Amino acid sequence: MNEKNLKMILKKEDLSILIARIDHVGDTLLYTPALSALRMKYPDANITVLSSPLTHEVLRGNTDIDEIICYNEASGEFYDNIRSRKFDVILNFSAAVKDFIEAYKYGGRFRIAPLYKNMLVSQVVGRILLHRAIICEDDPGAYMNNPDSTTLLHEVEQNGKVVSHLYADPVDTSLVLPVFPEDESFADDFIHNKIKIPGDGKIIALQISDRWFYEGYREEGQANLIRELNSKFPDCTILCLSYPGVESIANKVMKSIAECFNCKIDEKKEEIKITGSDKTALFSFTSISASSNLKICFASNIPMKKYTSILKRCEMLVTMHSGATHISAAAGLPSVVVFNHDYFEYFSYRERPWKVEFRAVKKKHNDNDFHELQDKGKKRSVEGNIEDIINACKVLL
Repeated sequence: MNEKNLKMILKKEDLSILIARIDHVGDTLLYTPALSALRMKYPDANITVLSSPLTHEVLRGNTDIDEIICYNEASGEFYDNIRSRKFDVILNFSAAVKDFIEAYKYGGRFRIAPLYKNMLVSQVVGRILLHRAIICEDDPGAYMNNPDSTTLLHEVEQNGKVVSHLYADPVDTSLVLPVFPEDESFADDFIHNKIKIPGDGKIIALQISDRWFYEGYREEGQANLIRELNSKFPDCTILCLSYPGVESIANKVMKSIAECFNCKIDEKKEEIKITGSDKTALFSFTSISASSNLKICFASNIPMKKYTSILKRCEMLVTMHSGATHISAAAGLPSVVVFNHDYFEYFSYRERPWKVEFRAVKKKHNDNDFHELQDKGKKRSVEGNIEDIINACKVLL
């Protein structure tokens, strides 16, 4: 499709745009500045976004979006419904072949997505299924092989480059994760009444995840990290958080902490309503404070927007590279982020927290190397990771 035809499409009074990328929480947040640019350029367009059940909570309430379609399971009927909408523009921020195929199934008058020049398969497929493939010079593969040989855009910048081909230039590149007054009230009540942190109390948030450290050391490593944080920062409460999906890990870590300090766990559970929905979530929390030297709290299964509101009241977040990395950036919270050994150079540059102060920590070993280490080597590796995390926290605090 030539430039003249594209300009004619974009001038339509009833212009409709579908954002077809269905991805993780972090990747979704990183394209919200591009959505803002589209809304500014095309204020009367109908902008529809596909989401997963988890990313739906990230997008809900975003005023740059007119409609969210939750993608649960692909079916012939689902694709038929999308194609029947006859979207003018289908935009995908992913360079993956599977996403090109998905975009093609949705039809549309103009399909656009990025391509990396050294990914030959996606080059071939993209040129067949897309109307416009945007060649990205900063190829991830080349950068990982030799970080000094090429430049690399942050993912937010790359997404902005994509929408610039629709004549939309990002002005405000802040991440957008709306929260509601009810979520802010929940966070205040949770911090001051449920886990009883005083008004001037400082909080270090720790994201509980199954991606910490290495296989077999997940619970033990996290428990040791929590104990070290508690020891090195006695003026802070260590608040261990999880949003839906990792409750079992959180429970194991909590049990390990309780056993170490001979504490009794008095877990409290309550249902909370998800703002703007008829759904509820079973939220659980507990405070472990067996002695004056132990200030550790756990909270599991927190709905996304309430999770974000809680982070806004903390001093910093300690997390693995995950969706929490970008949620903290959206909340304006400094963070310490642990990146995998294998792709440290790439992820700590391309997918680092956006527009907030942070410190990157590199795992001592990749997972395959770790499996080959003896017990003593594994222990030293995990302890080394914890030491690096603590030092990074000291710099931020």
